[in-house]
Amino acid sequence: MRIILAGTGSAVGKTTIATGIMKALSEKYNVQPFKVGPDYIDPSYHTLATGNTSRNLDSFFMKDGQVRDSYLKGMEGKDIAVIEGVRGLYEGIDSINDIGSTASVAKSLQAPVILIINSRSLVKSAAALVLGFKALDPEINIAGVILNKVKNQGGSGGYYYSDYYYYNYYDEQGEKKEKKRKHHHRSKFKKMLDKLTGNA
Repeated sequence: MRIILAGTGSAVGKTTIATGIMKALSEKYNVQPFKVGPDYIDPSYHTLATGNTSRNLDSFFMKDGQVRDSYLKGMEGKDIAVIEGVRGLYEGIDSINDIGSTASVAKSLQAPVILIINSRSLVKSAAALVLGFKALDPEINIAGVILNKVKNQGGSGGYYYSDYYYYNYYDEQGEKKEKKRKHHHRSKFKKMLDKLTGNA
C-alpha cells in the first residue's frame, strides 16, 4: 500500500502532516517513508518518525524504471509507503512536462494522491481548487484532500481547541458570583507532534 501526500504549493504544511501521519501509522505498521526530489532535510524527520531510513524518489535524476526499482527496494519487509511530495503537485523543472514533479512519481508508481491545501480564508473556493487539480491531469488519482490551517473556535490552527466552564466565587462583600473561563486543550494531532518532538 502506498500514498503520496502532495501540496497545492509550498508552505501548505506537507512535512508536518506527512511526518505526523508517518509517526501515527508507525504505531501499528512498518512504515517506509519517501521524499520526492533531492531534499535531505525532510527525510531526516521521516526517519526519526518511523525508525526507517527515508529514501528519495527523483524523476529528474532517475528514469521511471529507476524510480520504481528504488521504491520496490525500499519496500522490502515494509507494510506501507508514505511519500511526501515536493512543492506543488505539478511543479517540475518546467511548465511543459512532469519531470521532477510529484505528479511524475505518482504516475510512475500509480499511487493515489492526498492533496494538502492551505485553506486559510477559503470556503467554497477550496472545492474549486481541488476540482482544478483533478481536471488538469486525469492520470493523477486524487483520492483525498486534507484542509490544513482551518481556523477553529480556539483560533490556533487546529493545534488547540477551547471550551468554557463556569465557577462560583464570593466577592469582597460576600456575595456569590459566577464567572466564565476559557479552557484550552491540545488536539490529538498537537499531542502527537509534541510526543514526536519531545515536548509532550
